[in-house]
Amino acid sequence: MTEPGRGEAPLGPPPEQAPPVLALAGVSKAVGTVQQFALWNPKDLGYLAGYSAAAPASGQIAGAEGEEFKAGKLGEYTIGKDGEVILGAPFVFKADNIDEFDF
Repeated sequence: MTEPGRGEAPLGPPPEQAPPVLALAGVSKAVGTVQQFALWNPKDLGYLAGYSAAAPASGQIAGAEGEEFKAGKLGEYTIGKDGEVILGAPFVFKADNIDEFDF
Protein backbone atom coordinates (compact mmCIF):
# COMPACT_ATOMS: atom_id res chain seq x y z
CA MET A 1 0.00 0.00 0.00
CA THR A 2 1.30 3.49 -0.76
CA GLU A 3 0.44 6.88 0.61
CA PRO A 4 -1.50 9.00 -1.91
CA GLY A 5 0.76 11.55 -3.61
CA ARG A 6 3.87 10.06 -2.04
CA GLY A 7 4.88 7.39 -4.54
CA GLU A 8 6.10 4.28 -2.81
CA ALA A 9 5.92 5.42 0.82
CA PRO A 10 4.97 2.26 2.74
CA LEU A 11 1.99 2.28 5.04
CA GLY A 12 0.93 -0.42 7.44
CA PRO A 13 -0.94 -1.02 10.64
CA PRO A 14 -0.33 1.70 13.26
CA PRO A 15 2.45 -0.18 15.11
CA GLU A 16 4.43 -0.27 11.84
CA GLN A 17 3.98 3.41 11.06
CA ALA A 18 6.29 6.06 12.41
CA PRO A 19 4.65 8.29 15.03
CA PRO A 20 3.24 11.41 13.30
CA VAL A 21 5.86 13.83 14.63
CA LEU A 22 8.67 11.57 13.49
CA ALA A 23 7.09 11.00 10.11
CA LEU A 24 6.70 14.72 9.53
CA ALA A 25 10.31 15.35 10.49
CA GLY A 26 11.57 12.48 8.34
CA VAL A 27 13.10 10.68 11.32
CA SER A 28 13.89 7.03 10.86
CA LYS A 29 16.25 5.23 13.20
CA ALA A 30 16.64 2.40 10.70
CA VAL A 31 17.51 4.68 7.78
CA GLY A 32 19.13 7.45 9.81
CA THR A 33 17.73 10.20 7.62
CA VAL A 34 17.73 12.84 10.35
CA GLN A 35 20.30 13.01 13.12
CA GLN A 36 18.28 15.38 15.31
CA PHE A 37 15.49 17.93 15.29
CA ALA A 38 14.22 20.48 17.77
CA LEU A 39 10.73 21.09 19.15
CA TRP A 40 9.52 22.32 22.42
CA ASN A 41 9.31 19.43 24.87
CA PRO A 42 5.60 18.55 24.77
CA LYS A 43 5.54 17.58 28.45
CA ASP A 44 7.06 20.88 29.54
CA LEU A 45 4.90 22.86 27.13
CA GLY A 46 1.73 21.30 28.55
CA TYR A 47 2.97 21.78 32.10
CA LEU A 48 3.67 25.48 31.46
CA ALA A 49 0.32 25.94 29.70
CA GLY A 50 -1.46 24.63 32.78
CA TYR A 51 0.34 27.03 35.10
CA SER A 52 -0.11 29.90 32.63
CA ALA A 53 -3.87 29.36 32.67
CA ALA A 54 -4.14 28.69 36.40
CA ALA A 55 -2.19 31.77 37.56
CA PRO A 56 -4.65 34.39 36.27
CA ALA A 57 -7.70 32.16 36.89
CA SER A 58 -6.74 31.83 40.56
CA GLY A 59 -6.02 35.55 40.95
CA GLN A 60 -2.29 34.98 41.48
CA ILE A 61 -1.67 37.42 38.62
CA ALA A 62 -3.82 39.60 36.38
CA GLY A 63 -2.04 38.48 33.20
CA ALA A 64 -0.52 41.87 32.38
CA GLU A 65 2.74 42.22 30.51
CA GLY A 66 5.72 42.09 32.87
CA GLU A 67 3.99 40.12 35.64
CA GLU A 68 5.83 37.08 36.93
CA PHE A 69 4.51 33.77 38.16
CA LYS A 70 5.98 30.47 39.28
CA ALA A 71 5.35 27.46 37.04
CA GLY A 72 6.18 24.66 39.48
CA LYS A 73 9.31 22.68 38.59
CA LEU A 74 9.94 24.90 35.52
CA GLY A 75 10.58 27.98 37.66
CA GLU A 76 9.65 31.64 37.16
CA TYR A 77 8.10 33.02 33.98
CA THR A 78 7.21 36.52 32.85
CA ILE A 79 4.11 37.50 30.90
CA GLY A 80 5.24 39.04 27.63
CA LYS A 81 3.65 41.27 25.04
CA ASP A 82 0.10 40.23 24.14
CA GLY A 83 0.04 37.77 27.04
CA GLU A 84 2.74 35.50 25.62
CA VAL A 85 4.62 33.15 27.91
CA ILE A 86 7.73 31.69 26.30
CA LEU A 87 8.87 28.24 27.42
CA GLY A 88 12.46 28.80 26.38
CA ALA A 89 14.86 26.96 24.13
CA PRO A 90 13.46 24.00 22.23
CA PHE A 91 14.30 20.42 23.17
CA VAL A 92 16.65 18.57 20.81
CA PHE A 93 15.32 15.12 19.89
CA LYS A 94 17.95 12.53 18.96
CA ALA A 95 18.06 8.77 18.49
CA ASP A 96 19.08 8.31 22.14
CA ASN A 97 16.11 10.23 23.62
CA ILE A 98 13.26 10.02 21.08
CA ASP A 99 11.80 6.86 22.64
CA GLU A 100 11.14 8.79 25.87
CA PHE A 101 8.23 10.53 24.12
CA ASP A 102 4.93 8.99 23.08
CA PHE A 103 3.57 11.22 20.35
